[in-house]
Amino acid sequence: IPSHAFTPSPITPKKCLIPTTSAIHRRHVPSPPKPLTPTSLQAIPPLTAFTALPQLLRTVQTTLHADSSYTLSLLLILSTLGITLEQRTTFGKALSAPLTTMALTLVIANIGILPFTSPV
Repeated sequence: IPSHAFTPSPITPKKCLIPTTSAIHRRHVPSPPKPLTPTSLQAIPPLTAFTALPQLLRTVQTTLHADSSYTLSLLLILSTLGITLEQRTTFGKALSAPLTTMALTLVIANIGILPFTSPV
């Protein structure tokens, strides 16, 4: 057995698990906002319609897809449209309201207006 196996290791101080008052006061202190200067405004890239619109549409789509009342109301509107098509058109009479509603729902879901999965 080597002699260094039994030598005690130096004792190192452990970190205190209880935060001190100074550590509590240092945490979560928001920094004041920086004032806008002409040089900081030049650093912001200009948003064109081609870059801002897709971001806006994705945000709106994500927000609406998370809302179950949006999904339910859209399904009710599509079923009403299917019944109306069955009553007023020859195409709707040939397919019937449920098949017309399913076809409309599949098209709307593939476009991205209606979410593919929903709790409704």
